[in-house]
Amino acid sequence: MNYGIQKLAKSIKHAILQAVKPKKLSKIHSKVLDGLFERAREQGITQQELARRAGIHPVSLSQAKARGDLRLSTLEALAAVVGLEVALVPSQARERVREAIREGTLFQVVTD
Repeated sequence: MNYGIQKLAKSIKHAILQAVKPKKLSKIHSKVLDGLFERAREQGITQQELARRAGIHPVSLSQAKARGDLRLSTLEALAAVVGLEVALVPSQARERVREAIREGTLFQVVTD
């Protein structure tokens, strides 16, 4: 393939990837991150410091937020810094979790 065709193919690939990439985090991703950031603020931790303590470069966290994608390992590391953990819940509890997210109480301590 000659250089001009390779350059054109690369430009087309880039345009396609830009067109299909998510523009923003889904509502649930946004709420989870907002909850993590709020918990960090309550502990006097900035987003940059949160990223550093989790072993993530602050720019990488910013890029992940902009991409609309966050790796599970990244989420786990961020959560651990503020004393939280990522967990799966049984299907029956899903509605309770959704309600807690809607009410903004997902990150409160559950006692029952």
